[in-house]
Amino acid sequence: MRVRVVAVGKLRDRGLEALCEEFRARAAAFFPVAVDELRSLAALRKHLEEPGIVHVLLDERGWQPDTRALADWFDNLRADGARALHLYLGDADGFDDADRARAARVLSLSRLTLPHRLARLVVLEQIYRVASLLAGHPYHRE
Repeated sequence: MRVRVVAVGKLRDRGLEALCEEFRARAAAFFPVAVDELRSLAALRKHLEEPGIVHVLLDERGWQPDTRALADWFDNLRADGARALHLYLGDADGFDDADRARAARVLSLSRLTLPHRLARLVVLEQIYRVASLLAGHPYHRE
């Protein structure tokens, strides 16, 4: 399964960009992972119309799994034949009800409010952690 993080806006912090790339590369050792930076929420919404992709919005109102539950969900997607999973980070105004209705799932990284650049790092780290769990690597909490 190919995973793509689609975000509105560019990272302007080189240190944060390096950390994001580190986790993207680590996860890519297990399955293809890419990051797309778009200029606007309108451009992101066009991606939500693409068929054959599991579309997931990152939004504070979403499902809040622990890492193991997220890994199980990824595994179920793969078992069901999903070929592509896109995780979307919107702009500062977030997503509206129509966006949430079009997504296969709405996922929340935390109850805390996170700046978008930090949310990007967290989602990439979690993709890496999920990938390593699915590859059979031990999880420090088990």
